[in-house]
Amino acid sequence: MEALSIPIHIKTLTPVSVGDDKGEQLTPHAEYVFSNQGDMLFYLDMKKLERTVMEYEALDDYISGIRNAMNNNRSEFDLEDFIENRLDSKIESFVARKVPQTGIRPGQKVPVTQIVKNGRDPYLPGSSLKGAFRTAMLYQWLLSDEGFPFLQSYADSVAQYRDLRETWFKMKKNRGQVDYRELKNVESEVKKHNRAIFNEDDLYGGLRQGPEARFLRVRDTTILSDSNSLEVQALRRIRLVAGLGKSTIPQIVEAIPAGQTMDSEVSILPGFTKKTLKSFNKSGFDHFFGGVRAFSLACIENEIQDLLDAIKAPEKPDHLSELEKLLTFYQELKTRAEGGAVLLRLGFGKTVNDNSLMLAFLNGMNRKTAWHDMRAAYHKVFRESALYPVTRLVTPGGAPMGWVEIMEGD
Repeated sequence: MEALSIPIHIKTLTPVSVGDDKGEQLTPHAEYVFSNQGDMLFYLDMKKLERTVMEYEALDDYISGIRNAMNNNRSEFDLEDFIENRLDSKIESFVARKVPQTGIRPGQKVPVTQIVKNGRDPYLPGSSLKGAFRTAMLYQWLLSDEGFPFLQSYADSVAQYRDLRETWFKMKKNRGQVDYRELKNVESEVKKHNRAIFNEDDLYGGLRQGPEARFLRVRDTTILSDSNSLEVQALRRIRLVAGLGKSTIPQIVEAIPAGQTMDSEVSILPGFTKKTLKSFNKSGFDHFFGGVRAFSLACIENEIQDLLDAIKAPEKPDHLSELEKLLTFYQELKTRAEGGAVLLRLGFGKTVNDNSLMLAFLNGMNRKTAWHDMRAAYHKVFRESALYPVTRLVTPGGAPMGWVEIMEGD
């Protein structure tokens, strides 16, 4: 049996930010400056800048200036001033890339979290796409007749984990009055029940069994080499509840803008014959991505319900108008999904509700007990009526991050 390959097109509907494992950041003290209008960031050619620093014998001034700026918010060191005056050079001669930015005030010295790039140009890594696909597949499977017994087993483990963890915390708090062996036994039970919750190796096979055991491969997307394929967004957290204040610290990230299109390919390997998920090895685009559509629609509907609960609360939330705008976005997104569009959320900005097990507990069981148990056990949300999470991350224009549409490729 040969691998089944499904070519796909991916179009970004909102900005998408997928960071690398290192979480690397660009610093305003050494790597970028603002354009005169403030609407662009000029990324600097660091090798050229360093050569010029050496030519002007300004290395000590350069290093001490950067060090002082990074350790002291009140430092007077300014990179643009240093280049123009100490190096007697024009900023334009060091610009490697001009990147549009939204939300950063000119002169605001903030680090920028980078996304995955091939050195210069962005793309979506296959590993991130595969993780999102697997999450969607598992959600669909957990709600099936075959997967539901597993879901019930996970619910039992979550309840036991919650109770045991509370016991363990109380014992640790009173450590001097508790037998050490009893404490270690409870700790061992806590870890055992935590491992029993949603063990993906039972479904996909473990990494020790080799790459073929994971059954699914997703190719990195094509690289976006267009000059408009990268932007910087100053993301804000808006609150769903009242009384927690309106000020939030912006999170500055690189992103692939809305409207960008990339190509990729999903390969279902011959080893994908395990009983638990074998139905996917007869997949064409519609069959495979039907599960993705169902999962994303569940995420969208859950988000709509949370926003409606927040907007209709007796005490109006601090960001009412922005939540109403976000609600309109998700209602329109739901219409697209119900019309057949395959939507998916990737990268930075997702919430704990964009999770296969959490949503499966919510939508797959008659009672919400397991869903409440999981929120209490892992997120310390003990009040059943509480909204969680109480914030949403949005762009300066009020859009959520990470939404893409997936279409069948050629």
